[in-house]
Amino acid sequence: AAQRGDPVASDLTADTLRRLCCDADVSRIITGPAGEILDVGRSARTATPAQRRALVVRDRGCVFPGCDRPPGYCQAHHLQPWEANGPTDLDNLVLACSHHHHALHDRGFTMTRAPDATLTTRRPDGTPIT
Repeated sequence: AAQRGDPVASDLTADTLRRLCCDADVSRIITGPAGEILDVGRSARTATPAQRRALVVRDRGCVFPGCDRPPGYCQAHHLQPWEANGPTDLDNLVLACSHHHHALHDRGFTMTRAPDATLTTRRPDGTPIT
């Protein structure tokens, strides 16, 4: 028997959805074909195990230009910081080694992703690193 909080898979009309959401907490969670959680929006700050695996496959290690640290030495980094409403979604996450993660958080380096998925890393003075 279904219990409160169980997920529901159903087609809903916009009117029904608005009525259900009137007095509810709603979370957007995107799952992969095997049911693994890939995107959780702002409902969690840290990457899920499935997201971590996807980052390892996509990034293959630290994405900071010139760095060759493998995934085992990397952490998931939010391109748009979590504290600035950045979501914990694959499009907003990259792998960064501890050294470069620190540079991105504390030393003024920035990294952005273009619509074509290209990453641009900039020094604190704004000049791009190639």
